[in-house]
Amino acid sequence: MKWFFKKDKSKPVIMAEEHIKSGHKKLDFLTLPKTAVIFCMSKWDTIIKENFDVETITEALPRFLGRTPVYKIKNNDDFCFLHGGAGAPQMADTIETIHALGVKNAILVGMAGGFAPNVNIGDVVIPSKILIEEGTSLHYGFKKWATANNKLNIADLQLLSKNFNVLLEKTITTDAVYRQTMFKEKLWAKLGCVCVDMEASAFTNICNYYNMQNCVFLRISDKHGVDKNSPKWQWGVKNNYRKEFIKSIIDFILSNKLF
Repeated sequence: MKWFFKKDKSKPVIMAEEHIKSGHKKLDFLTLPKTAVIFCMSKWDTIIKENFDVETITEALPRFLGRTPVYKIKNNDDFCFLHGGAGAPQMADTIETIHALGVKNAILVGMAGGFAPNVNIGDVVIPSKILIEEGTSLHYGFKKWATANNKLNIADLQLLSKNFNVLLEKTITTDAVYRQTMFKEKLWAKLGCVCVDMEASAFTNICNYYNMQNCVFLRISDKHGVDKNSPKWQWGVKNNYRKEFIKSIIDFILSNKLF
């Protein structure tokens, strides 16, 4: 069965704007800064509080699938920071909600599992294209590849690469946590993908659906190979990777006009 029909101009049963008002009347007045930095990893809020002087915009973003606090850096009204959730459906909910609250641009800061020889734990991958293997994007009419709408250029990447090994590569997003089989990873690798996450294609596609500029930064958190001679799966247990990644990414975002 098709999930998206071009001729379908009917209104959704409930929209983010209506959900915000239905159960969150005290948040009717809430608007967010024009650019949202969305994290898909744990300890993000602890790290930004330790390294930046932040204020709370709201304790609970009024999305449908669970709440998240939203922060801003004091004396900076251009950016807000929040958690995007886990998986494509919750990411879609997040984008729909922040779009309804005035956000124009979005930046995803997430994690991915590497399976290509040229990526290692701690590397940062900026997807050139994202293969769609999650169902959420199909409801919006997207079918195979997602491409972020942004103005990242070589100069930006070189600035960020002072702190990390930064790669511009194809990636894959899946929503089947325990069906990420070795067989499929070999197929993904043949298509040029180097790592897999659970949110990026839905993030990019729904931002594009609403003409929101967007970009994605994925830290390689774990690594394995796709053939019998490759090393076994490894988790990136070094805590300083996450702290330095988040701090450096925020510094980079604050010092560069990505949009």
